[in-house]
Amino acid sequence: MIELVVVIIIVAIFFATAAVTYRYRIVDTDAANEIEILKSSIRYAQTKALNDAVDNNTWGLNFTSGGTSYTLVYNGVTMPSANLPGECGNISMVCISTPTHNLPSGMTMTGDAVSFNKWGSPADGSGNPLNNNIIITLTKSGQSLSPVTVTKNTGAILIQ
Repeated sequence: MIELVVVIIIVAIFFATAAVTYRYRIVDTDAANEIEILKSSIRYAQTKALNDAVDNNTWGLNFTSGGTSYTLVYNGVTMPSANLPGECGNISMVCISTPTHNLPSGMTMTGDAVSFNKWGSPADGSGNPLNNNIIITLTKSGQSLSPVTVTKNTGAILIQ
């Protein structure tokens, strides 16, 4: 009887640990997906800037004041005809084309807007290179996730 009780206790501890670990893996997976989507959107804006032949044009992302979404911008203005990758489905009748990405419920972001000049470097609104890195932090349910850093001069995207 004692052996049976000990086995039941050990099995209960195992299942409790597995359930908590599984729950946190789901949260981490959601967070990791959003970080990758943000990274992809930043890289997309940088690619658009590199392909733009005009010297002073910039492409980038602007963040909403509440930090719940970001929008692709050209010279600081939203471009309704230029959509972020993955923001429009494959079925044209259902697809709503949008240059905006909305974060999942419970997730927000803080940081400065990011823009790139024709050289792919982070830039101000006039296309001049920035002197500092841009750091964007995603928060899920009050917990800060790994910050995304866009490095000055090169525009390399780092996740710490």
